[in-house]
Amino acid sequence: MFDLLLSFIFASGSEMLCRGETCLQPSVKADYYTTTEAVASIDTVFVVQFLLTCKNNLRDINLYADIQGKTIPVTKTNKDDSYQISFSDEHKKLPSGTYSIRLFDEEGYAALRKAQRSGENIDSVKPLSTISISHPILTGTNAAMSIGNIYLLSVFTLFGYLSGSKAYFEPEVMYPGDPSTSVLVLFDFHRDISQNGSCYGFVRRSVEKMMAMKWLKEEMANTSGIDLGVIIHSSKEVHETVEAIFRPLGVLLIHLSETEKVSFKQGTSLTLSTVSIWKLQAAVEIISRFKSWESMNVLYSDTAPSITSFRLFSILAVKYSLCIKNSILLYSTDTKVEHLNMSKDEPVIFFNSGDNDVILKSLTSSDHVVMMFNDGTSDVTNDNPNVLRVEEIFSSLDTLVNSVIQSHKDFEVTNEVTKTYFMNLNFCNYNESSLRISCHSNLTDLHFKECLNGRDITSALSAVLSLQQSVQKADVAKCTDFSQCPETVTFHRFPLIQSSIYSARENDTSVVSTGEAVPVLFYFKDQAKRSEVAIWNDSSLYISNETSWKSLMMRFQNENQNSSMSYCHTCTNIPETELGPAYVFIPGDHILFGSFPITKRSSLGVPCGEWSLDGLQMAEAFRYAVQSVKSRYSGAFPNSTIGLLILDSCRQNIVTSLDASYDCHVNISSGVNGHMITIRPSDIAANVVFESTLYHRAMKASRPTFVLSSSGLAVDHIQYDRYMLATTEFLSTYNWTYINLVVSKEHDDGGTIVRFKTLLGAKGICISRTLVVGSNKSLTEDHVEMLSRSKQKSNLFIFLSSAEDTLTVYNLLMQRKNSFSVLTFITYTWNSESFSYPGTIVIKPKEMMDSHVSDHLQNMSANNASLSWWRKYHEDTFRCSLELGNSMLYPRQCRDNMTYSNSMQLSPFSTLTSMAVDSAVLALNMSYKEKCITSTDTCKGVFDSVDVIDHVKKVKVDMNGQSFHYSDRGELIIDLNIYNVQNSNSETKYEKIGGYSSSNQIELGPNEVQFYDTNSSRLSSSVVHQCISWCPECFPCNTSRSEKPDSFVFVPGDLFLGGLFPVHDGGETIATCGALKHRNGIDYIVEAFLYAVTTAKPRYPYLLTNVSLGALAVDTCSEPTKLVQTLLNFESCNSEFSNDIKPQMMSSYIAYGGEDATSMIRSTSKRIDKLIHMIDMNQRGSGNSIESQLYSTYEEGSLRTLIETLVNLNWTYIDVLISDGKHQKAKMIQFMELAINRSVCISQSIDLSEKSFQEVFISLVASKAKVAVIMAEDDDIQNFLASIVTRPIPTKTFVFAERTVLWQDTGISLPLGSVLIDKDAKINKEFRDYFQRIKADRQSELGNQWLSEFVEARDQCTAQGQVCSLRKDIYYESSRTIFSVDFLLHALHHRYMRLCPEGNGICSNFTKAGISLDIEDLLNTKFLYQNDTAVYYPGTEEDHQGTYIVKNFQKNLGYLEVGSSVNGNFFLDHNKVQLFDFNGKPRNMIESKCFSYCKCLGVENERNETSTGNKSELYTEMELVYSSETGSFMSELWILILVAVAAGGAFVTLMFIFYVTYKVCAGLLIKRYIGLGIFLLFSVISLYLSIIPFAFSPSKNVCAARIFVPGVAYTLCFAALTTKLMTLRSYKYIGLGGEISNLNQFLTVLFVSTVQIAVGVQHLVLKDKLHVFKTGSDDIILYACFYDRKELVLNMIYVMCLIVICAFYSISVRKETKNMGEAKLILMCSWICIFVWVAWITVLFVQPRDYVEPALCIGVLTTATLVVLIVFVPKLHRIARLKYDVKKSGMENGAYRIDSDFMFERPYTLPPTTRNSFKYSEKTNPRSLSSFDTSLSY
Repeated sequence: MFDLLLSFIFASGSEMLCRGETCLQPSVKADYYTTTEAVASIDTVFVVQFLLTCKNNLRDINLYADIQGKTIPVTKTNKDDSYQISFSDEHKKLPSGTYSIRLFDEEGYAALRKAQRSGENIDSVKPLSTISISHPILTGTNAAMSIGNIYLLSVFTLFGYLSGSKAYFEPEVMYPGDPSTSVLVLFDFHRDISQNGSCYGFVRRSVEKMMAMKWLKEEMANTSGIDLGVIIHSSKEVHETVEAIFRPLGVLLIHLSETEKVSFKQGTSLTLSTVSIWKLQAAVEIISRFKSWESMNVLYSDTAPSITSFRLFSILAVKYSLCIKNSILLYSTDTKVEHLNMSKDEPVIFFNSGDNDVILKSLTSSDHVVMMFNDGTSDVTNDNPNVLRVEEIFSSLDTLVNSVIQSHKDFEVTNEVTKTYFMNLNFCNYNESSLRISCHSNLTDLHFKECLNGRDITSALSAVLSLQQSVQKADVAKCTDFSQCPETVTFHRFPLIQSSIYSARENDTSVVSTGEAVPVLFYFKDQAKRSEVAIWNDSSLYISNETSWKSLMMRFQNENQNSSMSYCHTCTNIPETELGPAYVFIPGDHILFGSFPITKRSSLGVPCGEWSLDGLQMAEAFRYAVQSVKSRYSGAFPNSTIGLLILDSCRQNIVTSLDASYDCHVNISSGVNGHMITIRPSDIAANVVFESTLYHRAMKASRPTFVLSSSGLAVDHIQYDRYMLATTEFLSTYNWTYINLVVSKEHDDGGTIVRFKTLLGAKGICISRTLVVGSNKSLTEDHVEMLSRSKQKSNLFIFLSSAEDTLTVYNLLMQRKNSFSVLTFITYTWNSESFSYPGTIVIKPKEMMDSHVSDHLQNMSANNASLSWWRKYHEDTFRCSLELGNSMLYPRQCRDNMTYSNSMQLSPFSTLTSMAVDSAVLALNMSYKEKCITSTDTCKGVFDSVDVIDHVKKVKVDMNGQSFHYSDRGELIIDLNIYNVQNSNSETKYEKIGGYSSSNQIELGPNEVQFYDTNSSRLSSSVVHQCISWCPECFPCNTSRSEKPDSFVFVPGDLFLGGLFPVHDGGETIATCGALKHRNGIDYIVEAFLYAVTTAKPRYPYLLTNVSLGALAVDTCSEPTKLVQTLLNFESCNSEFSNDIKPQMMSSYIAYGGEDATSMIRSTSKRIDKLIHMIDMNQRGSGNSIESQLYSTYEEGSLRTLIETLVNLNWTYIDVLISDGKHQKAKMIQFMELAINRSVCISQSIDLSEKSFQEVFISLVASKAKVAVIMAEDDDIQNFLASIVTRPIPTKTFVFAERTVLWQDTGISLPLGSVLIDKDAKINKEFRDYFQRIKADRQSELGNQWLSEFVEARDQCTAQGQVCSLRKDIYYESSRTIFSVDFLLHALHHRYMRLCPEGNGICSNFTKAGISLDIEDLLNTKFLYQNDTAVYYPGTEEDHQGTYIVKNFQKNLGYLEVGSSVNGNFFLDHNKVQLFDFNGKPRNMIESKCFSYCKCLGVENERNETSTGNKSELYTEMELVYSSETGSFMSELWILILVAVAAGGAFVTLMFIFYVTYKVCAGLLIKRYIGLGIFLLFSVISLYLSIIPFAFSPSKNVCAARIFVPGVAYTLCFAALTTKLMTLRSYKYIGLGGEISNLNQFLTVLFVSTVQIAVGVQHLVLKDKLHVFKTGSDDIILYACFYDRKELVLNMIYVMCLIVICAFYSISVRKETKNMGEAKLILMCSWICIFVWVAWITVLFVQPRDYVEPALCIGVLTTATLVVLIVFVPKLHRIARLKYDVKKSGMENGAYRIDSDFMFERPYTLPPTTRNSFKYSEKTNPRSLSSFDTSLSY
């Protein structure tokens, strides 16, 4: 009788984490123990305890110990710096002596491991420290001492060392008892250890288990006790460490596992599972009843129970076809569920076997619908009607709950663990003074009722019971070492239902199940009370509350009605162990290989996630047939055995590797328990495989393959020729001669479709359409749409396609069923399940079943099945486990000897499998006898595939007394049944109407075919599927087609347009193909052709109504010979592209190529009598082709817009820049003709490609035209514009003609101010958008297989560093192709409407006349291209309608639209046009015109209206400014400003004259010579007024005044100034008081001015003053004055000379001070005027012609103003100060004082004095100052 000592000690693997630092100068103090007596122990035990200190104070180091080459981890104790090492071994392996224990840290351990791996000497690795221990010689001689002594001594010593000293290892909780015995319980009370070594993450569930175990200890106080044992509830790592310590001691260890599904025993240890698989299965069963819960989210906390439960739940979900869309692991740090990616419309499964109360409250308080597994979770305050809780009912725990509640409402705390537990409960309080805890009574009751429940609690109690009762058994057996009596270790489960704990149920001693099932409760919480909904018990559902249950179902369905199962997160992987082994292998001399779909993709998309019953039956039939074949066919392989290998074809990687490694050994793993076989695939004699699709990838040809499929059994590949024979005979019997075929794209690996079409043709059956269904569903839809819209079409569809493709086409037809009068379908066994449309004909094989195989399958049970797959299938089907173990999934054990006689429907494939085995064995046996006729060995590897296949055709297979044989093509001949789907009393049934016998005869039964309309109503009459009108596809060729073109693209339709394109270069020989032409963009052209045909009807809805259009694009390989050969072969039926196109269906062709093919195409067109429209890839608009005529009209519209732009901008005198080439020259001629008609003069035509830039530059600068029109090629334009950047031509404005590329796409940088022409619909924008989209996918949407080849070729070209860019106008060239297709289709439409005016489809007239186009069909063809360009053939001068855009290239605005021409209506907004100089500054608009005899290209020897005589040479080069008015005032701004300035200047000068006159009249200046000054003032006034003629528009008098007046005014002014200078200079020689007579001065002025007057008169007499220009077409008269810059300057040359003379002459008299210092003023004025003249003359020549008149006027006004300001203003100022202060000075002789301003005036101007001895009349002028009478006072 012993008391129970429970010691709870925290142990966590997290203490072993590496710190990552190095211990410096380690110091070790060690103490150790070793075994000393042999009789006291079986093994020698070493225990070492040591203290390790480091200089750098490093602690808690991860250490490893090396002892005699063995490395073990060092254990860290609870004491600081204390470590422990323990190890043991047999006595003989640890003899006495000294042992060195080398210690290593992480770094040293890594070096040690490296040395061990590389074979180096480990002694070279330096340890951290070394401990030496001395082990003495063992004493004792009697080895047969009691085993009990050994046990007690060893355990006592160890525990004394571990726990005897509290400083080393101290328990957290201890319940005292008899110290002679104890139970050590290791629990994790915390989750982890922080970096500083403290524990965190308190685990409340461990305390609750401790409470349960304490309660059980108290209940067991009076029972037999326990000697010693260890119970561990920690991680697997801790369990292994503890087990390593106690295993040598024979101590019983019990591990409470949170990761195992079941409980089991291993040696002296028990593992008890704490997970309830019963509860999980009950939950899955419940969820599967809620259809809206098939898609859900799963949350699980980061605890081992939750993770284990989640994993088991995931596997069960797959088995029950439930979808887990999201699985989210919640960590302890998570606090909210709002951030989780979960829809509130989907339910949530929550596994919360932990202490995350925060996330629990967040989830239960949210709007999510939750099913919560909350073992060990107290949720006493959260009530939520959306949370369905799941809990097992353990009635046996009621006593435990009540006991704990009573003892923990108010109690004294004895340990920190209990204190921490209750401190974390918000309804408990701790009193520090009394050390007591008090809790709220009601909440305590609720808390422990919820927490002290669950499998983990019962497992903890079962651990105590198992330990107790195992010890009792050992006592009875007198065994104290469990390793010596392991049979005494048994599992004793704590009772789960209400009973005495002493009636614990004892289980099997080897393996223990997951425990018995208990009821599972599903409930809500309402006001802290449970509201039960349902109970699951013993596989049955009991609804507690019907109302709550219905409400629950309605609520969940509403919440999840929009859930999607498109993706299942955790359902994508399933362990292979759940699928069973990957193979079944039975060895033999000759191996037959079978590949069957044992598993298949589940409904949730899980690969190999569900069992395939058909595959299992085929595998079993295969095994049965192989193992019984020799008994059924005696004599087969007399000296050999037959083995087999079966693989699951769902796991295709195994089958693939077996096939790929034919000559090598292959290791195949079963996927279970590491089992593996090694086989050489070449040892396999034959294959038997099942194919679910219509095609089979043949395996290695060196072994025969028997292919099972829904169509039957065949050799090497799937065959269904018999179905085609039956179909042909059936159609012929009912005279159905017009049909549609539906096939899959990957179909017909063996050519069956071709043979079928041949059979149909031989019976006169015509195929209307062949729909090939591929991955492009939209293309399939287009084809079905096209078929449904066709007037003439077959209503009978034969589906040779796969089930998926069949359903696709069927659904498309059903959407368009109203387009058909009736629909009839023929389907087969492989696709008949896709739909059951009434009236459908279904052809299936006759059902047959091998009686031996069927009996074997029905009598088989899971227990006696040879294939282990059946066991897994049985378990998953019946939700039970055949064997209880850790690998089990279902907790319930299956019934014994259950057969499949009533539960399994036999598969017809099992019989075919057996027949395949028989066929293979019989054929192999024939070959075996041939090769080994005299041999007695096994003859392995003697089989040849060809021989075996030949033998197969001779084989006769017996089945149920009936013999079957193979056809010549290797297809097993079986009877076929023909059914008709009929409606009877609203039910659909398959009525047999006949069959097809093995003798190839149709046998019709008494039942007739029933026909139904598209509304499923039965028709009273029969339906005959025949062609009654236009059926071109039924036209046979007279000759057999022996050739097939190399490559082409085909688009089906009623009528076809052909395209001939140079996709490849020419080959080395004639008419062969070379490399891909990836640089010229032919893929764009081909795609444009296909695009134009396929989109023609959507773009032109009126086009060819009720007729579908098809296209055929053929590669001509850049060889005219190849092109002609291809055409002739096709048109003569010597080659074919597709059975769906005949020569009679081809209307015309488009050929894209060079000029070298033109002549051959023309001759070929005549030979085949069909129109071939040629598109020249190098030029357009030249020649006499249809395209040339169309594009000539098209370009004329562009050129007309250009001409109208020039005329509207008054740019009628131009230069033209062109490039060399036929097209450019033809375009220039066309432009010249248009220019002549609009009176636009082309000064010169410059070829940019022939002349250097220097030559072009000189020609443009020399030309007087201000505008240059550029019509050159892009390269020439770019080179030219690049050159004028450095050498600008400021006098030119450039106009650019339309290009094939939009100007903004050319990449050419145009000069600012350039004007350009663009075509609005030049590029087909819809095609460009389409092509940009498919370029990203690198694949055509129209079946153009060349497109991807071109993309790859360009990628490779780019990778090699080559130039791979396309031509810039590729989209334009593509648009040309679309334009040509549209033109031909409209011509075809024109023919169609002429012959079939009703437009209801191809009529008989059209059929008789043929669909081929001729030239007459092209005449009067009209249509609107791209809703913009009106096209008419043949074009005339007026047929240039369309939209053309006039653009102006401006700064910051780019290409600004300034005008347009829409259908011939031209508009231009002059206000938007902006010109710029070469510096980028805006400038005024210009005019570019020619006058008189302008030399214009194409207008030789013609004169202008106003031109006469020989003046043409004179005026051709003139720059004239025209005005539409004559002799009228021009109110331009600059004129108004200058006239105002001139008027002001003249007025001021006139005021000066009045002022001087006033002074004279006042007598102040009466004696002075003022006449020359007055004349100079009048000259200045004339100079001001000389600008007046420039203010009036040109007239005869105005023009004369402009030339004459300014020069004369200038001359008068400077003549007067020159005369003044001459007068001043004369003073030096005349003397004081001398003078020059007025007459001489005026005569001097007159003679000086006469020269300029004569020059002006000469110009007026000899030259025309006015030029009048009348336009040729508009009768507009323009006026201009006849002069230019040069002439103006020459007319002023005399004036310039006069100014220079005046300036230099003034230098000589600059010091003359007479006449108020006038000489200096004239000097200053003259020189400033020279600079003014230089400035305005420079402006005159540099600036455009428009600046000539303003510059001249400004120069005139500036000169006049300078004279006034510099000469007259200072003099008038002095005149104003002039006064005669004649006073008596008071000096002697009474003299007068004279004003100093007149010191040097002539003396006679002074008043006479009283002392003067001369008479006034006798005045004399002194000759010099020296002779002057100085005695006089002036």
